[in-house]
Order: sequence, then C-alpha cells, then structure tokens
Amino acid sequence: MTIIRIEPRRGTAAQWTTANPTLGPGEVGYETDTKRTKTGDGVLAWIDLPYSLATPGVRTGIYSFELTKSHASSWPNQPFTNRQLFQLPVAATRMRVHVRNRDHLADVVLTGDITGLSLYYGIPAVDANGEPNGNFTAAPTLIQAPTTLASGGELITPWVDLTQVAVDHRTLMLSTGWTTSASGGMAFSGGLSWQSLLATDAGVQNPVGIARQNNAAWFQMWIEYEYADAGAPRILVVGNSLSNSSSNGTGDNYGTLSSWPQLWAKAQGGVAANLSMSGSWAGHFATDFTRWTVFDSCDTAFDPDVVLYFALASSDTVDSTVADAQANMRGAIKNGKAKYPNARHLITNIPPRMEFSAGASEAKRVAMNTWLHMLPVGTESCMDVDSIVTDWATPGRIRSVFNADDTHFNPRGHQAVSELIPVRRA
Repeated sequence: MTIIRIEPRRGTAAQWTTANPTLGPGEVGYETDTKRTKTGDGVLAWIDLPYSLATPGVRTGIYSFELTKSHASSWPNQPFTNRQLFQLPVAATRMRVHVRNRDHLADVVLTGDITGLSLYYGIPAVDANGEPNGNFTAAPTLIQAPTTLASGGELITPWVDLTQVAVDHRTLMLSTGWTTSASGGMAFSGGLSWQSLLATDAGVQNPVGIARQNNAAWFQMWIEYEYADAGAPRILVVGNSLSNSSSNGTGDNYGTLSSWPQLWAKAQGGVAANLSMSGSWAGHFATDFTRWTVFDSCDTAFDPDVVLYFALASSDTVDSTVADAQANMRGAIKNGKAKYPNARHLITNIPPRMEFSAGASEAKRVAMNTWLHMLPVGTESCMDVDSIVTDWATPGRIRSVFNADDTHFNPRGHQAVSELIPVRRA
C-alpha cells in the first residue's frame, strides 16, 4: 500500500510576510514559529488573510530510550560514542534531547563533569541485508556542539527545527559523543546500540571503530518533541524489563523500537513515553516520588491520556507477602494518580516467570492476579496479559512462540502485547 503524506506549506511568520503569496482556495499555510495557520481564498495575499480560528494545539511528545538500571566507576577519562535508533510516530515540528548521568533504578546521580558532550542525528545506513549497521547514510545533523554536562546536572540541547524534514514514521539514529569524568562514573542501561572509543566519532558518517552492542547503552536520555494535536493517543508506561527492549533476548531486535510501547506507537500513530526500568518493582514507584519526575523538564508538560502500570507487581511477589505486594501496587497507583490526575489509569496482571514458577511464588502470582482484576485504587481496567502469553499446558511458563528466556518476551511476544493496548482517548 502506498502512503501519501499531505502537509500544508510551511515557513516562519517573517518568511510568509516577505513572500506574501496568494494561496489557492482552501490551501493552508502554516507558520512554524507561531503555530498558526491561514487558509487561502485565491484572491487575498497572505498579509490580508485572517488567521484560522481552529488552529491545532501544540502538544508535547516523548521518546524515551531505556532508562538506566545500574552504574559503575570503571571508565576514568574515557572517550565514547554511542548510537541508538529512534522513531517519532507523529509529524513533529521540533525536538530536543535531555541527558543525565543518573542511575534511575537506584535513584543515584553520578558526580563529575562529562566533557565534550555532543549530539547528532541522521538516517541510519544499512548493510547488505537491509539491517542498520551503526553508520549514517550522510553526514549527520548537529544537535549539540561539544559542551560540558556539569556534575549532577541535566543537559537539554537546543531545539532542532523539523518542519522541513519528514521525520515521522522514519527510523533515525541519535549519535552521542563524550569523555567521562576523572572518577569514571557512568550510568548505563540495556538496549541495542553501536559504540566506539572515540568521542569525535559522534559526528562522523562512517567511523572505523564503531561496533554493535546488543544490550548496552549509556545515560538517562530521552527526546522531547512538539507536534500539532490531531488526536494522537498518548500513554505513559510504568513497569519493568517486560516493557523494555532488553527483554527481547540477545540480538534480533532494534532496541527500544522493538519494545511493545513503541510497536504500539508506530501502529496507532500514538505517543508512548516509558518510565519502565529493568529490575524495578512496584515498590520503587510507591516509595520514591522522584522516579515519577524524569520528564518534568519538558518545556510544556507531558499529559498522557493513559497511565498504564504494566506487570508492575511482577517482582514484588517473589520476596514479599501478597499483602506487601498489594500495598506496593496501591502506593504506585496513588503516586501515579497524584502526578497525572486527568489521565485514565490502567493496569495489567502478571505473566509467568519460569524461575519463580514453583510453590509459593507461583501461588502468590495467581493470588495477585485475582486481586488485580478487582481494580484496586479505582483503576479503570486490568488487561489480561497472562491469558495471552501463558502456556496453559504448563501454566508457570510463557508460550514458546512468545518466550525469549523464560522471563521476558521475544519480538513476537512484544507484538502480541502491543495489540492489547487501548487507543481511546481520555
């Protein structure tokens, strides 16, 4: 099927005024800096046309790479380049990148200045099989010239104008170069990346030393973008490794793009922000409100239609009682409702984990699933992930067609889960 993209003519208010064209009847002109439009009548020039009354509102979207799950001080004064794939599911007008050296799981901010931090983006090149190979098809576009990420701080890059670039539904690649601090402390996460040991490789089209890393990336990093609101559904996922790309297994995936939240976003033209982190459990979101504040530095607040707690209580059932697991889940939902009072709050039940499938652990999972379907704390719905992914011949296991490692979903499992997610707006 051929997809045809139709867009209005674009330019800044000053460009429109200088050109002062006469738009055809029904032809729309869009001012990229004011976000206002005019509709032509075939007679009046631009200056004489009134602005349209029904101009779409501007909304904030977020593309979050896998949040950091650990840290170490093993790389003093070490230069790096790191490249990761991303995709914006809507027609964004501008974007910028947020970078922190923070272990999200442990809630630890790493100290020491990160120097020479630069960022670029572009279209990823592919190998003979059509798969991304860590190179760019052309010289990448500069987002951030080399600068210092101050100890304990957050770097927010300048805005990048996307109005003249077709970025929606196109796979892009973000390239980051830096040199670690003298202490060598770095926060890291999972997910597909390409890395080299030269910070200056960040802006190079085809660096010699770039190598694929199937499940390793750096920094707490996410992309903030703006787009004209046309009804795109928006979700915020709160969960663990089951909602991250690292759960796909060893290598046959595209990093964050292969996680079920981004599969959902691509299929539905929606926006999926993700607070999930490997190793987390409901208690992390119940006891520490700072884990809810990752996206607070947006220029305009991100306001999801749905907050989805995806298998969030999975790890709680292992080393605690059912009552404790329930208390943690209640606390997480209460914090979520306090943070996003206008959103719908949905939960899922807990799929099986083979290493905890015997005796008391499995019994607690089953008991928790019964309780979750009673919709605690006024949640609207509990999606039955368990019934979709469980091998009912061996109820403590994930179905083989969805199984990556007896705990996580493979790419087909992520696809199946993505199709459960509702798209109705609040």
